[in-house]
Amino acid sequence: MAIAVLAILCGAAVPSRAVDVPTPWWMSHLRNDLAGEPRVRVLGASRVLMLDRPQVDSAGVHAAEPISWSEIERIQRGRSAAGRGALYGGAAGALLAIGYHVLLNDATEEDTPLVPALVITGGATLGAMIGSIGTTWRTIYPPADLPMARRIKR
Repeated sequence: MAIAVLAILCGAAVPSRAVDVPTPWWMSHLRNDLAGEPRVRVLGASRVLMLDRPQVDSAGVHAAEPISWSEIERIQRGRSAAGRGALYGGAAGALLAIGYHVLLNDATEEDTPLVPALVITGGATLGAMIGSIGTTWRTIYPPADLPMARRIKR
């Protein structure tokens, strides 16, 4: 327990530092990664910026205002879970439709064949709406597989 507390305190005491200017290979990789991204989050020592379709070059990241590499700690891209939510919602709707017809449907009643399709579509729509509420951010630079000494500019 004491070791965990000490590790947390030591980690909090280390000041955050900017990343090195990416190599030409990483610059090309970042341009490709950010080409289709409508929103990108750039984290610095003193601020967090949300950028719309930023450009990357050797000077830094550019959108409405240029941000030099010396001010950048991480670059992240966001993804919503709308697709996954639609899949889960559609599956839940299908299970509800099957459960209704197997367990609750009376043989004397005639249902329209449109009901299962509406329940599945409604479930998928609701799942997509719920999934699109939050954004999951993933760091794309600096890469996690680089040694810490190379990720942090000294």
